[in-house]
Amino acid sequence: MLFTLLNATSSCMFLYIAVLAAIEAKAGFGGYVMASTIGLLLTVGNYWTLNKVFDVFYARVFPNSESLREWCFRAFLLAMFLWIFGAGILGMWLTLSALRLLARG
Repeated sequence: MLFTLLNATSSCMFLYIAVLAAIEAKAGFGGYVMASTIGLLLTVGNYWTLNKVFDVFYARVFPNSESLREWCFRAFLLAMFLWIFGAGILGMWLTLSALRLLARG
């Protein structure tokens, strides 16, 4: 349950930050469409990737002892929590870079 919440939060962070980057860049309608498209692509990609990573992680950790499993899951969830901030930074950087390219051309 916590994994699903963290996965959804980090995925939606991409979309939120993409729209925020368009606001910050004072983009027109085309800029908002481009930022929203980039945000949606990053959102879907992040959600899919994190689900696959969790499947692999679960398959590797499940056969171990319960105490090791618990420790590994806590470390994984901490890494997911920190990824929320990384997703925000990455989303802002990618979207602002794309909007600058759109403004040049």
